[in-house]
Amino acid sequence: MKKVSIVLLFFLTGSAVSWGQIDEDRMDRDLRVCEDVMRSLLRQEFQQGYRFGNYGGSEADYVENVGAIFKISPNNYFWDGRGIYGISSDLKDASITIQRAIGDAVDDKQIREKAEARRDKVAEEQQEKMEDILDRYQQVATNFIADYAHLLSQLPPDEQVIVQIKLGRMPGVFFSSDDCDDCPVVAYAGSQEGSESMDQVNLSVAMADVEKYHQAKISREALEEAIEVERVTRNTARDANLEIFASALDKLFDQRVSNTYFISSPSVSYERLSNVGAIFNVKVYSSNIDSKDTYSMPTQGTENMSKEARNQKVKTLYPAFIDQMKDALVDYGRIINSLEDDNSVVIRVRMTECEDCGLPDKVELSVKMGDLKAFDMQKLSRDAIKGKIAVKEIK
Repeated sequence: MKKVSIVLLFFLTGSAVSWGQIDEDRMDRDLRVCEDVMRSLLRQEFQQGYRFGNYGGSEADYVENVGAIFKISPNNYFWDGRGIYGISSDLKDASITIQRAIGDAVDDKQIREKAEARRDKVAEEQQEKMEDILDRYQQVATNFIADYAHLLSQLPPDEQVIVQIKLGRMPGVFFSSDDCDDCPVVAYAGSQEGSESMDQVNLSVAMADVEKYHQAKISREALEEAIEVERVTRNTARDANLEIFASALDKLFDQRVSNTYFISSPSVSYERLSNVGAIFNVKVYSSNIDSKDTYSMPTQGTENMSKEARNQKVKTLYPAFIDQMKDALVDYGRIINSLEDDNSVVIRVRMTECEDCGLPDKVELSVKMGDLKAFDMQKLSRDAIKGKIAVKEIK
């Protein structure tokens, strides 16, 4: 691989420019086909030797000006014939719970040392197994990019094909084998706050490189060299600005503050994509169901609304909601100082339900970090920066 970096970030970053008009239905069809291909590749790689769960699931999505994102979530446990191990590097730093591992004999130094030795041996074995598993997932992702990513026929050349391998944090668990002297007695502590265990591995490559490979302009080896690999670890301090912006969205669209739609707080999630920027995911609501036929809208102070009256109000609030989202990006997005100027800040909104209202199912708002910085330095007016925010409606 061209680049393997261990970084202390939360999630990932990249950048691209629109290419023609995307046919949403066709893009969705291509994504579903590729998603199924990825699942098939994972099944072929991991269907043997797994008794607790399997290879884990996968899902795909498209973000305009970013690219196609495939998310793989490995299951936490696998079986190797001797014990149960978690796919999580938390184990590397986990401490054995001696009291649970050896019962009341904690005062016996010899038993304690034996238990600790078992712990260390299992931890070392687990680390090796985890790295092997990650290598296998990474190879599946590489094969998918090389052999099947070209099926995304509408993806612009300067957008990315991104595969994210997301590792689940393993909670505290305890297993013992009383009838087997050689089997490990294992007690794992849960992840500790501020730990630097690996959360995610990301592979990304420009669609242009995929196309060059399938046009025989570059070799398979050259394509794999072009794939950037990033191993990402959690670090709360480095990602404080992302957390603050997510929290700001929660507060700005709290039902006690907003006068349009609201967020069921706290629910804003986010991630970073290498060479792309930061993506914030939001679900908004407009009303509560009081009974079968009546609604209330907390941001409007109204109750006992009919469905027709509620829907009409939801439609009239939409333009104001979009304007408020733009204001949120302008006022608070500029605090995300860990992004590069050509990175984007993207808010992906899953809209409130409103049958036959003609509203989109999703809305994406995006702006370049460099433009937000220019506004912060008073080089752009408020109207100018709001005009640079791209709004994409997805039906």
